[in-house]
Amino acid sequence: MKSLKNTIFESIIFFGVCAVALILYKQGLFPNISEGVTKAIMPISIVLGAGFIFVVLISYLKYREIKYNPKSKEAFEIYDTDERNIYLKDKTNSKVYNIFNIIEVPVSLILLFTGFDELGIGLMIFHFVKEGIRFLIYMNLSKKY
Repeated sequence: MKSLKNTIFESIIFFGVCAVALILYKQGLFPNISEGVTKAIMPISIVLGAGFIFVVLISYLKYREIKYNPKSKEAFEIYDTDERNIYLKDKTNSKVYNIFNIIEVPVSLILLFTGFDELGIGLMIFHFVKEGIRFLIYMNLSKKY
């Protein structure tokens, strides 16, 4: 049941981060973003934020139902501990990660060349930080296993 608790916790944390980011943006705590960039990304941000919040709420309701229904709880535990499912989840996460690594750098370069400097630089910084964290986790896990 540890996986279920982690999933619920991650969903609540993600919802909280989205809410805090929206509050900070509405309070004007991101003054360095230019007006053109704000107008370009605002509709996209609203749709993505609403989608994220909707997915978090649906996930929470689904996992809450699993937590209180014994049949669903047993089926979830079997699904969660099955070796084939674990392998498929790991393989899927790896493929998606690799695809987005390939997409991030060209998109950030296109943003830089089309005049969206803040977004391009932000995406590049995000990419490098993500890769640094990935490297540190890899080094830590390589010592354990």
